[in-house]
Amino acid sequence: MDNIDKVWDKLLKITNNLENMEAKIINIGTVETGMWTLLKCKYGCSNYGKSLGCPPYTPTADEMEKVLRCYDVGILLRTKDDMGTINKVVVDLEYFALDIEFF
Repeated sequence: MDNIDKVWDKLLKITNNLENMEAKIINIGTVETGMWTLLKCKYGCSNYGKSLGCPPYTPTADEMEKVLRCYDVGILLRTKDDMGTINKVVVDLEYFALDIEFF
């Protein structure tokens, strides 16, 4: 079994009880970054600047582009749950990926 498949299986186990979460394996080459992402947060979200996972604390568009190009595939998550829920899922997945030496 491929490492991304192992992570996917783990995600399905973690999110089994989370009805509001959608996930999809994506080709990182399809991801676009740009300054518009920052502006959507800055002018469209009441949580701007309130979390280390949100701008202005997150990487710039150029920094994120460089990070993304280090990978071939990824998992895109979307949820209606609070940030605490999504953060727990992501941290659990990251630890699992490290355990199976999937960097």
